Amino acid sequence: NGNGWGRENQGAALLIQFLDGARELMKLPVGSPGGNGLSAARLLDTNADQIPDVAYAGDLLGQMWKFDLGSSSANDWKAALDGRPLFSARDAAGEPQPISAAPLLVPHPAGGRMVVFGTGRMLSDGDRSDAAVQSAYGIRDKDDGQAVPPGRSTLIEQSVDPAPVGSIAGRTLWTSTDNPLPLQADGAKRG
Repeated sequence: NGNGWGRENQGAALLIQFLDGARELMKLPVGSPGGNGLSAARLLDTNADQIPDVAYAGDLLGQMWKFDLGSSSANDWKAALDGRPLFSARDAAGEPQPISAAPLLVPHPAGGRMVVFGTGRMLSDGDRSDAAVQSAYGIRDKDDGQAVPPGRSTLIEQSVDPAPVGSIAGRTLWTSTDNPLPLQADGAKRG
């Protein structure tokens, strides 16, 4: 699981606790150390052998990480994509958007998967008054060894109309845009 947050000099790391043998704790650090931490991870079994092959987790600097756990040797487990994040969540001004919850994984009809997550944090008293804009992302991991380019140029923006359209069983409903997402050729988008 992710190492969480709370220590000033901490870096982000995936923690793997072995439950057999010497029961050692393995750390797979990512990013630069200091003032960061990794959220809960989402595990994925890609070959149906009931053993996780991939893990995804976000950090407080807005980076969504992918980990390669597919080798039968734990010594080969590492951050995927040559140690780069799959995606870096940034607002329109380029400021990092923290990721503090595990992503959801959804199969993509053209291959790979969508890594779906929201940004934001509520970890300290200062977070209560933070009015920074947060986002929900659906990023396509094509399993091609390529990270999503930085910035928002490879994404299609959707927005939610701030005026509610009604309610059902006491829950408020809103509408959102449905801008098409090109998947092929030069105009292909990643989320």
